[in-house]
Amino acid sequence: MLRTAYGVIIYAFASTAAYGQCIQADSPDPVEVSGTLQFQIFAGPPGFKDVKKGDKALPTYTLQLHSPLCLSGDELVGKTFSADRIHIIPEDEAVERRLGEFNGQEVRLTVVRAFGMHTGFHKAPIIAYTQSVSSNESDEGMTTVEAFYLALAAGSGTEAAKFIIPEKRMKGPFSAQVMTRFYGNLYEPLSLISVKPLQSNQFMVHYRFRQSPNNTCNGRAIVTVEMRNEGHLIQSIRSVNGC
Repeated sequence: MLRTAYGVIIYAFASTAAYGQCIQADSPDPVEVSGTLQFQIFAGPPGFKDVKKGDKALPTYTLQLHSPLCLSGDELVGKTFSADRIHIIPEDEAVERRLGEFNGQEVRLTVVRAFGMHTGFHKAPIIAYTQSVSSNESDEGMTTVEAFYLALAAGSGTEAAKFIIPEKRMKGPFSAQVMTRFYGNLYEPLSLISVKPLQSNQFMVHYRFRQSPNNTCNGRAIVTVEMRNEGHLIQSIRSVNGC
């Protein structure tokens, strides 16, 4: 496992028992942590002391802890310990963009492959990779919107249509066939960047895809949901920037 340095720090929410929630070093099993995400700059090489005196700027994000997180099984550290900070490395560019989208907000992060601090680039006692970032607000309907766009990201119109109200999923742009034909044949698949609540039943969605090498969509859309017998379903999607 390659332990790369990246200037992103979070303070993670975890339940407590002795050390608090305890995770195994280098485990690929995902663990969910939560807190308030904040942006911060740290000093990097050569001195790791002061950006204003010539040290490289290391952009970071922090998540304020509600309770400590425990790490065990790291051979370099050699002991089980708990900490109130986690240095997070985004697994890909989409996750990195989402960290910026959620600055200053309550978020949930899914982390894997944690290990202990052992270089000057590590800005917290625990370092871990993050696979996903989502809002920690309890707005109903958000999970429906997220699931719809994740289905589009996989190119599955059949799965995406399950989250549309029945009268709009049978034909037209929200039908399984049309969505599969479009999203299943993109030059670069759709990436869901963020979902943010606007009102109790409306969400602003930020996504990205490429139809061809020279045609990139950095899209935003307002998605409206409504409650049906089967739960929250998407009633309408209005593009904000035309793609």
